[in-house]
Amino acid sequence: MKNPAQVLLFRLLQRVGGKRRHGRPMKAAQQFRQRMVLPGGPLLAAHHAHSDSRAVPSGPSKVRNHALPNDIQPSMSPKPSAIELVGVTKCFGSLVALERTDLVFQAGKTTILIGPSGCGKSTILRLIVGLLQPTAGLVRFEDRVLSPETILSLRRRMGYVIQEGGLFPHLTARQNILLLAEHLRQSPEEMRARLGELCELTRLTPASLSRYPLELSGGQRQRVCLIRALMLRPDVLLLDEPLAALDPMVRANLQVELKAIFQQIGQTVIFVTHDLAEAAWLGDQIVLLRQGRVVQSGTFAALREQPASSFVSEFINAQRKLALV
Repeated sequence: MKNPAQVLLFRLLQRVGGKRRHGRPMKAAQQFRQRMVLPGGPLLAAHHAHSDSRAVPSGPSKVRNHALPNDIQPSMSPKPSAIELVGVTKCFGSLVALERTDLVFQAGKTTILIGPSGCGKSTILRLIVGLLQPTAGLVRFEDRVLSPETILSLRRRMGYVIQEGGLFPHLTARQNILLLAEHLRQSPEEMRARLGELCELTRLTPASLSRYPLELSGGQRQRVCLIRALMLRPDVLLLDEPLAALDPMVRANLQVELKAIFQQIGQTVIFVTHDLAEAAWLGDQIVLLRQGRVVQSGTFAALREQPASSFVSEFINAQRKLALV
């Protein structure tokens, strides 16, 4: 069975121009070498993998610097950004994955999407990042509507951590993190400074940067994914169950660290989880979904004390450790 993270990587690749050659899909190795997509941050990084690039390059790039159009330059001084779903529905054939939804993600706040499996949480994230197009309605990022004409420029302003992280196994932690920054021809000094800031922010030891994903612990891999998502100073951070695969102790520690990080960076964060305790700890707002519909939106206290339906109470009581909080 294919790794779901790798499947999503190939879908990301196809969405930003990974075309077929001679009527057949390019081989995985060619895709990785020629048209890499960075899943933990803005998309489309053409990367020439180095066999042992253990340090940030110190000299000038040998590749000609092609300036990017103004509308796809990475944001250097992010500001809180609001995202809005306006009458959005998403169908896959006869299957309705998301009923008509109007939802505002407040600027500078952490919004948690939670609910049973298949309720539409990850679908909403993929609509926001443009991996899926709405069947009806529109997605608005600040004052711009997500469309084929604006998708690339808006993706460059999003940091995206997919399920299972999606780190490239043949690249070191440092290479994974710097993938897109190198593609955008950032200076070695700028990359080194930003990497140092983020390692300090996430408490990732510098020694970990030279290791490959399989040589890192689960907690270290998640830190690398988060650093990669934050490398270009995105305006919005999207996280799809980033802590789901970790053991309880590591997960609890990272929850504490993530809350501190979210408070420090002050960015718009949209976080998907199944864990209500995690949602209550991290979220300024919790959006509870069921069968593609928003059942209730508000603080954890509001959901617990003023449930909109019996399902809300049942969902909370099912996680009994929260029933007495």
